[in-house]
Amino acid sequence: MTTVSAPQRRHTAGMVPVAALVAAAAFLGIAAALPVVATAPALAAAVAEDVRTHRLPNRLLGRGAGLFMATAGVVTALTHHQAATVAGDVAVGAGSLLAVSLFLAVVADLGIGDVKLAGVLGAVVGWATAVAGQSGLAAAAGSLAVLAVASLSALPAARRSPGAVPFGPHLVAAAALVIVVTASVT
Repeated sequence: MTTVSAPQRRHTAGMVPVAALVAAAAFLGIAAALPVVATAPALAAAVAEDVRTHRLPNRLLGRGAGLFMATAGVVTALTHHQAATVAGDVAVGAGSLLAVSLFLAVVADLGIGDVKLAGVLGAVVGWATAVAGQSGLAAAAGSLAVLAVASLSALPAARRSPGAVPFGPHLVAAAALVIVVTASVT
C-alpha cells in the first residue's frame, strides 16, 4: 500500500476546487469556457500555495487575472458578443465581490490575498453570467453567492481552529457551484 505524505495530500486537496471550476465551465459551452479554463493553471497554483502556506501570491493571482482578461477579450471579439455588455458584467461581478470581501478584510479575518482572489473569481462569475445571457444584476448576485457559499463551507473548520483554514479553496469551489447554477438557469 502506498502512503501519501502530508504535503502531497495538501497539494491534491487544493486541486479539487480548481478541477470543479474547470468542470463547471463545461456548462457554458466550448468558447465561453475558454477564459475559465485559461485561468485554471494559475488558480490551481495559487490554491495549492494557499493550502500549503496560507498565502495567495500576487504573481499567481495577477497571472490568473491577466490570462482571464486576455482570453475573455479574444473570445468576446471572435464570437461577436456585445462587448460593452460583457465588459460591464465582468466589472460588476469583480467589483461587487471585491468590495464585500474588502469590507470583510477590514471587519473580519479575511486576508488580502483572499480579497484579490475574490476579485478574479468575481470577474469569472461575471463572465459566466454574461455569456449565459443574464444581466449585470445576476453577475452581482452570483458573485456575492460565491462569498456566501465559501463562508458557509469554511465555517465548521474555522470554528475548530480559528485562523488555520485557507479560504482560497472554498472561494474557488463556490465559484464553480455558482457557474453551474448560472448556466443551468438559462
